This record gives sequence, structure tokens and C-alpha cells, in this order.
Amino acid sequence: MGKEVTPARQVLFPFKSDVRGADREFLPSALEILETPASPVKVALMLTICAFVAAALAWSVFGRLDVHAVALGKIVPSGQTKFIQPFDPGTVVSLSVTNGMRVEAGQELMAFDAAEAEAEARRQSEAASALRAEVARRKVAIDQAKAWPVKPLFPVADVEWQDDVPPAFRSREHRVLAADLSQLAETIGTLEKQIAQKHATRERLNMSIAYQTELIKTLQDRVAVREASLKLEVGTKINLFDALESLDKSRSSLASDKGQLLETEAAIVELRGEKDKDLATFIADNSTKLADAEKKLDDAVQQYAKANTKLIRTKLLAPTSGTVQALAVTTLGQVVTTGQQLLSIVPDGGRLQAEVYVANTDIGFIKVGQDVVVKVDTFPFTRFGSLHGKVINVANDAIDEQTARRQQANPTSTVNAMANTPSAPGQPQNFVFLVTVALEESAMKIDNVIIPLTPGMTLTAEVKTDDRRIISYLLSPLTKVASEAFRER
Repeated sequence: MGKEVTPARQVLFPFKSDVRGADREFLPSALEILETPASPVKVALMLTICAFVAAALAWSVFGRLDVHAVALGKIVPSGQTKFIQPFDPGTVVSLSVTNGMRVEAGQELMAFDAAEAEAEARRQSEAASALRAEVARRKVAIDQAKAWPVKPLFPVADVEWQDDVPPAFRSREHRVLAADLSQLAETIGTLEKQIAQKHATRERLNMSIAYQTELIKTLQDRVAVREASLKLEVGTKINLFDALESLDKSRSSLASDKGQLLETEAAIVELRGEKDKDLATFIADNSTKLADAEKKLDDAVQQYAKANTKLIRTKLLAPTSGTVQALAVTTLGQVVTTGQQLLSIVPDGGRLQAEVYVANTDIGFIKVGQDVVVKVDTFPFTRFGSLHGKVINVANDAIDEQTARRQQANPTSTVNAMANTPSAPGQPQNFVFLVTVALEESAMKIDNVIIPLTPGMTLTAEVKTDDRRIISYLLSPLTKVASEAFRER
């Protein structure tokens, strides 16, 4: 039996059969399946799928995806919106602005009832003026007392009053000064008269002592003569006794005069000391009261400055030129409280910025100068596109996410106070970092109309931080699962 030769057609195209299509229908089912060739369309589809898979694999290996850090925030002016708040509670009596109105720096925005502040400022001003007048009066009194007796105590010397001392205060203090110096002059004059009297008494006693001294010498001579006469039996003892008696009386008078002289000199010294004491007491008393008045004056000046500052604060002035927004005062007579946000002013000419809060997990990849894609919530980016910007500042300190939300909603709130607000029980405390983005555009084209961006618009910022291979991105979940598998706490 000879060897069968397989036709070349069957070798090259094994899927093709010699059995015709009509004849296959009469074959058994198994042979019909074997003899029926595969559809070229299915083979082509399979090859196409394989090609797509290979292309996708190659794309995932060589292709790269941008990595973005997504953060939420809002638009702010570069100079920051100026929020106007009152320092003190008050009642609005004047309102000079409306929403959307442009104001210049220093322009009055509104005024509060200033009656109480004016009264307090006036009272403190009068108190300071009165103390200035008292200080001037006591200085003159001290100088005039120290100048005595070179200069008389009375009449009163001219007082150099300060310009802000009212005439009524000058007149009053001048009368008080005149009365004080007049009383001192009267006291000193009385003591001077007493001293003069004592001087006269001293002169009289000195003359009396001199006379008594001479008289005693004469009487001593008389006694000596009578003693000699008695020895010669010329005189009598009676005459001697009379001479001795006169001598004793003169000596007694001399001793009395000397005692009175000592008393007079002591009285003169005492009167002079009393005069010096009264003068020193006057100077010391005025010096003490001068120091006290100067201390009170310093306090009164501070109180007046405080009252005047409070009076100035009854008028709110624009800190910068800009546009009024968010005016909270609607009627005159409205009562406002300390720290209440009454309005805000958006500065003129400043470029717009975006302040966004980046999650703690992304902040390590944020750097100054990175490109940012900004999507404004007001204008859907799918229809109107997005904005572009660059990171210009990254905060060095994190704040609580809840605090950041409150601060973004109300920038005038105190960060420290908000930071003390605890998170809800059972919820982890998330931290975010403030990142500032400079926007390259300040307006968007909406339906062929240029619409300027305004501060306060919320947005989503996408900061390009890196790029990575697509296959790495696709395999990262598997890598994470594999790294965390087969572990037990």
C-alpha cells in the first residue's frame, strides 16, 4: 500500500476543508464541527483585541500621568479684603456708604452716637487743664517762697500759664496763690514783729545790765569807804548796812536782767526757727502737692488721650481706597457691638489671589512656583474652562480643618479662639495648610462677555506636584494590598 501524500493546500491552510459547505451538512455532527473552518472575522477580532492589549500595556509602561493635589478655597484680593469693625459698642447715627460704592482712603463710612464720648473727653480735658493750672500755681508759690527775703512774698508774681488753660482756671488758681502767699506773708510778718520786739527787749536789757554793772562798781566803792570809816570809828554800822543792802539789790537786779536777756535771746532763736519752719513747711507742702498734681496730671493726660481716642473711634474711616461690600448696617439707630463685622472693602488695583487649604497628606509635595489649574465653582469648567496660576506662598504651620473652614467663612474671627474649639467626639482631627496662589487671569469669558472675578468666589485648585507611570498607578492598589497582607496585630 503506497504512502498518502497530503495536498499542499491542506498543509498551508489546514482550516480549509475539501468538503464543500453543502456536503458538510450530511456529515456526522462531530465531523461537521471538525470540517467546518473557523470564521476569519472572529480570528481578526481576536487578533485586534490582542493588539489593543499589547498597545495598552505599552502605553501603561511608557505613558505618564500628572499627579495633582486638589484643594478647596476662594478668591481674595492681593491686598486682602479689609473688614471694618467697631472698637466700641454704639448706635449708628450716620451712614455714608452703600454696597458697591467706591470710597477713598480716609473717607467717613459711618458715625456712632458720640454724646457720651464727647462728655468724657471734655471732662478729662477740663481735669487736665485744672491740674496744669495747679501745677503752674504751686511752682510759682515754691519759687516765690524760696526767693524770700530777697524778693517779697507779696504781691504775687506773674504765672506762665499754658495755652490750653482756660481763663476761669487761671483766675481761680491766681486767687488761691494770692491767698496762700498772703497767709504765709502774714504769718512771717507776725513772727518778724515778735522778733523785733524781742530785739528791743534785748537792747533794753543790755542797757540795764550795763547800768547795773556800773552801779554795782559804785556801790562796792561805797561799801569799801563805809567799812574804812567804821574801822576809823567815823561811820556807823547802819550806814554800812545800808550800803550793803543797796549793793545786794543791784546785784539781784543785774542777775535778773541777765536771765531775762538769755530768755530773750532764746525767744529770738525760737521765733527765727519758727519762721524758717513755717517757710519750709509751706515749700514742702507745696512740693508734695506739686508732685501729686503732676502725677495726677500724667494720669489725666492718659485718660484724656483714651477718651479722645474713643471719641475719634465714633467715626469709621476707610483704611484704603476700594469698593464697599457686605454692608451689615441698614438703618440709622441700629445698635452695633464690639468686633461686629459691619462691612468690607475690596482694595483697588490689586491682583487676585486664591487662598486654598491643602491636606496634610499633600503639603509635602507643594512648592513655590508650581503650576496650578483653578476651577471656579461659579463657572463650570466643562463649559467655560479654567484659570491658571502659580503657588507663591506655602504656610509653615497647620491649622485644624474645622478652624480653616470657619476662618474662610469669617476671616475676622480669632484664630486662637477657633483653635480652642474641640473636634466632635469620635472624629479624628484633620490638619490643613494655607497655600496662596497668584492667578494669571482676573476675568473669564462667559458667552462672549468678559466677566471679572470677584473676591469671595469659591474654587477648586489642582496643583501639579509630580507625574508617574500609568502602570505604576494601576498597580498601586495591588502593591498596597500585597504590602499589607499576611499581617496580624
